Formats: sequence, structure tokens, C-alpha cells
Amino acid sequence: MRLAFDANQVLGGWTPKDSDGWAGGEECIVGFTRAFAQRGHEVHVFYDGIATTDGPVLYHPRQDAREMAAAFDAALHFKCPEQAAERLAKRLYLWTDQERPVDPDAFRQIAACSHYLARHLSSSTPRCA
Repeated sequence: MRLAFDANQVLGGWTPKDSDGWAGGEECIVGFTRAFAQRGHEVHVFYDGIATTDGPVLYHPRQDAREMAAAFDAALHFKCPEQAAERLAKRLYLWTDQERPVDPDAFRQIAACSHYLARHLSSSTPRCA
């Protein structure tokens, strides 16, 4: 599968090549994308940084997402529900640990990172399948 990961914006940017500059979210993105690539998926990450690679994972500057819209089988938006408008894929998913309002209809599924957050976001269940 062609998978897109849309990383949340990070003030000052970050790079997958320098783990000393990562916080928890960046570490999760790098780990997940590496795992999907090791399982044979073509993985692309859109983030606040320069075009680069991390093994088989391709990293793109966020602005490149518009050029590649609808090019993927599925897209996971990490903490950035507002980026769903880019329509990177027909199947959009949101993974979040934040208590901010979400338009649930943009996503096939919303994954909350805790039971507390799942309860908080329970009214944000997508109506689409």
C-alpha cells in the first residue's frame, strides 16, 4: 500500500535523522513509519522539514502534499485534523492525543491515545464508513 503520514507542525521543525531533536510525537512517527516500510509498504511523511529519506521512508516538506493529493491508499494525520483538507487519500485516519475540536466526518476512524481522550472525543465519532 502507498501510505501517507501527515505529521503535526513542530515549531522550528525537526528531522528524522537526529533523534536528539525528537520529542515523543516525532519518535512515534519515525517508529511507525519505519515499521510500515519494513512490512513492504511505500511510506511518505509530510512534515516541517526538508525532503529527505530515512531508509525506505520518504520525507517531504508539508507544502508538497498538495501536489500529491489523492496519490495514496490511506493517510494517517498525526495530531493535525485540519490537514484533512489536503485529501491525500480516500481513506483518512486521525491519531491524536489532543483535546481540540475535530470534524469527525473527514475521517474513517479517529484513534485516541488514552481512555480519557477517547471519552472526551466520543462525540466526534465519524459518521462515514
